[in-house]
Amino acid sequence: MTGYEILTCIDIKNTIIEGATVKGDRETHDYSINSTHEWGHGISIKNLCYNILIRNCESFECTGDGLAISADFSALGGAQHNKTNGGHFSKGDINANGNIDNTQIQYVTVNKFFDITTPLAKEIGYIFYSGDGYGGYGSGLNLNKVPIKVHFYDSNQTYLGNRSYRTYEYIYIDAMPLGTKFVRFSFLGNFDAMDGNLHYVSCAKTPQYITFRGCNTHKNRRLGASVMGGRFITYENCEIHNNSNKLIVSKGCNPGYGIDVEDGYMNNQRILIRSCNFHDNRAGDFICVSTRGVTLENNKFEKLVYFNGQGDDYLSQGNLYHGPIRGKSITSGVEKDGTFCTFKNDSIFGTQVGLDGGNTTLENCVFTKTALQLGGETVKVINCKLTYEQEGTTISALTLSGKHVEIHDSLFDIRSGNAYGAFLAPNDYLLISNSQFFTGETVGGILGSFKEVIIKDSEFIHTGAKANYTRVYATEQMRIEHNTFKNHSFRILGGDYLNNILAVDKGYITHYFKNNKIIWTRSSNTYVHELLGPGIGIGLIPRLGVSDNRLEIIDQNVSLGSLYTMRIFVENHLTFLNNIIATIKTSENNTKGTITLDYAYRSGTAVSRPKATIINQNNAKINSDILFTANLNNQLEKMSGNNPLASFAPSQPTSGTYELGELIYNSTPVAGDIWDGSV
Repeated sequence: MTGYEILTCIDIKNTIIEGATVKGDRETHDYSINSTHEWGHGISIKNLCYNILIRNCESFECTGDGLAISADFSALGGAQHNKTNGGHFSKGDINANGNIDNTQIQYVTVNKFFDITTPLAKEIGYIFYSGDGYGGYGSGLNLNKVPIKVHFYDSNQTYLGNRSYRTYEYIYIDAMPLGTKFVRFSFLGNFDAMDGNLHYVSCAKTPQYITFRGCNTHKNRRLGASVMGGRFITYENCEIHNNSNKLIVSKGCNPGYGIDVEDGYMNNQRILIRSCNFHDNRAGDFICVSTRGVTLENNKFEKLVYFNGQGDDYLSQGNLYHGPIRGKSITSGVEKDGTFCTFKNDSIFGTQVGLDGGNTTLENCVFTKTALQLGGETVKVINCKLTYEQEGTTISALTLSGKHVEIHDSLFDIRSGNAYGAFLAPNDYLLISNSQFFTGETVGGILGSFKEVIIKDSEFIHTGAKANYTRVYATEQMRIEHNTFKNHSFRILGGDYLNNILAVDKGYITHYFKNNKIIWTRSSNTYVHELLGPGIGIGLIPRLGVSDNRLEIIDQNVSLGSLYTMRIFVENHLTFLNNIIATIKTSENNTKGTITLDYAYRSGTAVSRPKATIINQNNAKINSDILFTANLNNQLEKMSGNNPLASFAPSQPTSGTYELGELIYNSTPVAGDIWDGSV
């Protein structure tokens, strides 16, 4: 015997099973017959079971799953696409007379009639439109986010109207128009792109409202528990452990999880796992594939938790994770159509979290010794704390690759590791607000490349001995304001500096760096990285505003040498206003801070530099310099405001418009002498 069910519920309602102990034959089973032997289940809930409570039961050492729930996958029939003649599909929609209007070319119609008065349909009481056996809709079509029209006909195929539903949602027969005998379906879709698609009008007998409370499932060969078709399924106060590991005689088999919600595709809906303890399961603790509505609440997980496939609406709250988390929620396969993967009040310890599809929200979560990778359509981190301390790793502590990323009121304490950021493909939007980034022995990293960047009211503090820098790109607009940077080099770029790509020139100032405080207490030889050196470097931005910033260089009794703590590579236009650079010496030494305005940066190329206009007003230096380089003078077209002193402009420009300042004809003036204009 290759499969069995020790305690089985089939088509029963309103039943309680309590205190049962179910032991399989995993160690004594005859595995010699050619089979996977994975279908030996302990407690099995099947088909039209409704409102079943399994309480304080134990199921263990089964050749398959300790606790199993399954539907039967019955159907009224299928609809097969044929590329030559269309098969059961036609181009067009159904009109008010119930006929196919093939001028509605944006629609596809299932031209086959399905009889909903069969004994099977009457027994079950509902139908639903689904994909193939694994839930797929076939090439060129995805109906996970597309409303379908259900068209109703009487016994004479007279049209009775239509209603809209979603695939995999139940269409109850007693709610259909009176006299309905047949149904057909239509939906938005590209008929010409379809290729061999197979769909079903399903009539699956599905267990609903099944609860396992206080149960113990362990040492089973395949899974602790499985859902292969079920709705409103609850596991509460259960112990799910040591499943699929090797015993004395038998080895485990895949999938090897504590709980697996998989077969049945999106017929699996509303799965609640609350206050359960998972540990020592071979492959992981929980996995769901293409499931609608999963809630994990107040559980303890030791190994992998995986929200997988094209699923819908995942919620984790109040859980303790000691193993990796992977997840995405993109029911249509298209990122912008994604639903939500939400984590609230969770604690994650010593692992990696990778949330890479759909829309992810992390709120009030604590990540300890944990790397966080965030991708997909939108990513929001709200009031979270991350501490990362992993020696010798090449994994980035924080990777931001979502198209729309927001970080609010959060703390990232990156004490060691390879980096706290990683570069990925350009995305749309980054907002960092009222957050702190503390780095120790890490080299820093790249927050990402976006169209728009806003960083405000935040701190970037580096305390380690390694050079640390962050690079952030904004191709269209940027606003960095009211932040503090301490010993943390920041690269602010409009585009790709390796390929000399600038931000988009919109004809007005698009990038602002203002009201920030930069503090530097380290020598430059430790902190020089790439082309821009320590401190703040800004480049590849056609129109830039830098104003009301304060730079403080503090030597702390050790000479820091000559520090270029802000370097601006000027392109078309720079507004440079009300900035202060102050060198604070605690002893007499040669520490000196400098703001440098340089000509447009170009890397290994002869690409021309534009003529530059600079508005320079009310900038102050205390024991410091503000340097306009000779190269910038050669690029300068016009400067207005407080022009630099002659000592900062060592040669007269050879082109462009400029204002002459500090022109002295009498090199040896005498007190009381009156210059008469002669030379």
